[in-house]
Amino acid sequence: MLTGCASSTPPSRPPIPANLASPCPAIDSFTSPSWDELMKSYLKLVIQYSECAKKHEAFSGT
Repeated sequence: MLTGCASSTPPSRPPIPANLASPCPAIDSFTSPSWDELMKSYLKLVIQYSECAKKHEAFSGT
């Protein structure tokens, strides 16, 4: 009875846009002993992470 459903093809997905398919940027290394430089590096990392997370959330729809 259900053989008619077995031959149907699943719907195709649209291609992933290049800006969403690219991986998140690599984390920069940190070598300075300065606490100020550590804070600047941390803030840069937080910004990079949030931008990448937003990009992937926009694609996944969550």
